[in-house]
Amino acid sequence: MKIDIIYTAGVPFAYLEYVLNTTYITGDLSVKLDEQDKIFVSKNYRQSSDNPKILITYDQSQLLKVSELSLTKDRLVARDDPGLGKDTVRQLDNEFYREELAGLLDLANVIPPMYYTIKADSWPDCKTLHEFYNLPDEILEECRIQFGFFPEPYGENNPDIPKNVIRKHLTKWFVDIDNHPLWRSLQSVINDEYLHIVPFKDFYNVQKFLEHIETIGNVLKLTKVEKPEVARNLRDMQHFCEDFIRRDKFINLKIIADNTLDNISNRRVVNCNNHTVIQEAYINAKLGGLLDDIEDLRSTREIIRKLP
Repeated sequence: MKIDIIYTAGVPFAYLEYVLNTTYITGDLSVKLDEQDKIFVSKNYRQSSDNPKILITYDQSQLLKVSELSLTKDRLVARDDPGLGKDTVRQLDNEFYREELAGLLDLANVIPPMYYTIKADSWPDCKTLHEFYNLPDEILEECRIQFGFFPEPYGENNPDIPKNVIRKHLTKWFVDIDNHPLWRSLQSVINDEYLHIVPFKDFYNVQKFLEHIETIGNVLKLTKVEKPEVARNLRDMQHFCEDFIRRDKFINLKIIADNTLDNISNRRVVNCNNHTVIQEAYINAKLGGLLDDIEDLRSTREIIRKLP
């Protein structure tokens, strides 16, 4: 029998796989299993099978952390870079964000307002850079030579999409959980008949996590390895998990963003130039889009000015 552990952003699924296989196969932390010997195997949610499944799930309050982790993992963005303006197209070209990239490019490639400042009455209206480049050649030439106006479309050759455009696009994730790409992608798994759900918060609570391990074994009629090392190994893994949680610099993302919302509500001016674009999108959703037109959010002052 094989049991699938579904890949989920923000969760070290290899750790879950390791603990479960240790508990129910080897009883020894030092034994490395070959793939064919494992009961529990990690799989992408697209790799469907008829095997029973284990899935770490989220609610909206947790998606702020998950979004940030998925964006900053591996090669994508330096963890200390809150801007996300540099090489945006390449940074978002990964499995978690790829479906969002086309919509983001559409939003980024809206025609700049300057066109309507220089537009002659006889010139056509245009809303996107694609429409702009299809204007008659004489209009394009006048824009370029007389006004110095010839914006380059965003894409692989011009990847630095402004932060406020990204923030506006990602805001919808926190307006409605159904807009979040991770949540949408996991719905097919959640509807599976053979599924054990581990809430995201329980995964990061060591005692709850160990209770889930026990429940999974009982449901699937698995027997723990009766060796003294098992209890010791689980305690070692517990310490490992606790150390991981203490090191996790993103664990307070939502707390920081909620504190900023509280400062805004009470009209307190504080710096927020270190907020990531994901945090800003969350704040923007909670404030009904008040940040849409703010290019560079440096402090709560810019938002307080917009309050009624």
